[in-house]
Amino acid sequence: MTHDVMTHDVTTHGAILSAEATLWLAVFPSRSGEHVNMMNRTTSRTVTFAHPFVVDGLDEPHPAGSYTVETAEELLQGLSFPAWRRLSTTIRLPGRPGTLVLREMATIDPEALDAALARDAAANFK
Repeated sequence: MTHDVMTHDVTTHGAILSAEATLWLAVFPSRSGEHVNMMNRTTSRTVTFAHPFVVDGLDEPHPAGSYTVETAEELLQGLSFPAWRRLSTTIRLPGRPGTLVLREMATIDPEALDAALARDAAANFK
């Protein structure tokens, strides 16, 4: 089981933001017409399954291999320390045989992913 964190560079308004996670600044108008800044980040990691696996919420088993998992989070405002709330977790899957889809993204529950990784690791000791 591997948990390599990948980094990305993003250009925003002429500035390059590099970090352990991709950061982007989104500006949203509030009801009063003023702009509210929200800082979001996406972390990307690679997980490796040694055996075919099933993740709760996905409709079919997937082959053994390495998969990219991305977690999008938003910065919670108004705290005296940085804290992040998870917005979504997705996994990149290969396209289904016999279709024109090469890859697909599926939203998953991170706890279901951890459970699938634990089952895969336990299968190595049988």
